[in-house]
Amino acid sequence: MSLVLPLEGFEVRFIPAVRAVKPYVCPECEGPIAARTGHVCAWPKAESDRRRHWHAHCWRVAVRRGRVDGV
Repeated sequence: MSLVLPLEGFEVRFIPAVRAVKPYVCPECEGPIAARTGHVCAWPKAESDRRRHWHAHCWRVAVRRGRVDGV
């Protein structure tokens, strides 16, 4: 199973643990994403200032349930 589900109109990237140097808060579960944890970064195309970092599992759940609009 892929860690990253694509979503039309969004740029979606997997950030491997080795490149994850800062902690973030996941917009889906509001839980912490620790530094050195692989995760997903997604944003609406042409709006990189709306970039958000997600747990990979939370991203898959949000895409499947149609809950990504509020990024």
